[in-house]
Amino acid sequence: MMRVRKDKEIEICPLDNLLHMKHRNSMKILVVDDQPGMCETLMDILEDHGYHIESAPDGYAAIELNRKGVFDIILMDIIMPGINGVEALKVIKRINPDTIVILMTAYTAPDLIMEAQKAGVYECLTKPFNPSRLLAIIARLFREKEELLKIKGKKGHVK
Repeated sequence: MMRVRKDKEIEICPLDNLLHMKHRNSMKILVVDDQPGMCETLMDILEDHGYHIESAPDGYAAIELNRKGVFDIILMDIIMPGINGVEALKVIKRINPDTIVILMTAYTAPDLIMEAQKAGVYECLTKPFNPSRLLAIIARLFREKEELLKIKGKKGHVK
């Protein structure tokens, strides 16, 4: 929702605090799903909240994009043709261990979810999920990242 006050646009979002709003545009999120409609929906939601978004139609494309650039968060479907999301997660974590991966699935796949947990997935969401839940997870991730940056900054100034 947008409100205009004295020639300024102010985005009203109960999940955001000022710190989060200040830094979210610098964060990159990759959406990976073989269903174009799901990709478009997630991209629209995240772009509406000010995030920088890219998309990939499958795990192979996600791996290639991850080789070319760093993403803060990757939202990836588990069941996709070619390479599944868990196998793609493993490769992505070898390329960039700091990338946070959230997997999504419309299917019951306990073995794949357990394998994903061992490989370092941040969270698994069951489709369909409430977009506000995803936004809350992303907001929490950015707050955690900001806290980590503050801690690293303090350690850097200690002699």
